[in-house]
Amino acid sequence: MPRPRNEPSNPKSAAKAINHAIDSQADIISMSWSPSIIRLGGPKQTGQIMDQVGSPNNVDYTCPGDGVSTERWGPGEIRETHSLTGSSVATALAAGLAALILYCAQVRLALSEGEERPTASASLGKLRTPEGMRTAFDTMRNEDRYLAVWKAFGKTDPFSSSRVRDDVVRVATTLSP
Repeated sequence: MPRPRNEPSNPKSAAKAINHAIDSQADIISMSWSPSIIRLGGPKQTGQIMDQVGSPNNVDYTCPGDGVSTERWGPGEIRETHSLTGSSVATALAAGLAALILYCAQVRLALSEGEERPTASASLGKLRTPEGMRTAFDTMRNEDRYLAVWKAFGKTDPFSSSRVRDDVVRVATTLSP
């Protein structure tokens, strides 16, 4: 639920947004100032925690957050490239990763049959909790707390639809809590 531009961000508006997300049965709520559910920070390109994060003990995980390139199309199909930096960028990327993990688990459930179906359903249910997502993130986390997504996702051949399907199920199984 986007905040109207004329409405200041404050605890009341934040509570309203959170309640709306809960009422809408959102699986992921991304707030770079959220209570300590899953704490994320951005590393510098050297891999060290960015200065504004402070101590590495202030975060559970790190995700790219320094000089992240984004592209968007402007008026007249002109491509604009921007570079973004900060823990809010890392938080947004981690929220997208969490959504991708949930999607993989949903595909696994949709494709499962027989004895696998209850396991896939339970796994999806667990992943929808902070503890379950922590378990999935812990599977990818390296010694520097960086979410090394290649540990779970590896490389996929985008031209082989059957391979992509197998890879999605493999990822969901690997990251299952």
